Amino acid sequence: MGSFARIYVPCPSCNESVEFQSKSGSCVGSYDISYITEKEVQGILGDMEFCPNCGYSVEIKDKGEIRRDYSHLVD
Repeated sequence: MGSFARIYVPCPSCNESVEFQSKSGSCVGSYDISYITEKEVQGILGDMEFCPNCGYSVEIKDKGEIRRDYSHLVD
């Protein structure tokens, strides 16, 4: 069994939390996407999950912007 960090992002459709798992960075704990390190975000770039509330597909995209707050990656 591997370790991973849980990264929670708000669904753009209904604002429910959607969980992503990152195997890069600390690999422990749970974080809001606004408060993760660059290492952790690298582990979820390109990933897609479905919102458990409304079914919206949430994808983590790199739009080429350099920021410390990674919530802009949720689409």
